[in-house]
Amino acid sequence: ERGELVHERHLAFESWDALARVLTGKRMELLRYVRRHKVTSVRALAKALGRDYSNVHADVQALTSAGLLDATDSGLHADYDAIETKIAI
Repeated sequence: ERGELVHERHLAFESWDALARVLTGKRMELLRYVRRHKVTSVRALAKALGRDYSNVHADVQALTSAGLLDATDSGLHADYDAIETKIAI
């Protein structure tokens, strides 16, 4: 409203089924953890979540491919405030 520059990123999925395949319960837990904590590696994330490394690695790859998680040299990042869904019926 004040003319400030706002950076927003929107992601769209082709269907509810496509979203549900990417955003499983375990992956939501992972995203919440990354959002709230500094995570330097997939191994550290797996340890913090008490999960198998290979499963967490696969989840990180799926979330990164979907644009919901960023992996950089400094670690993993989920730099957004909310995930919203809009379902057209």
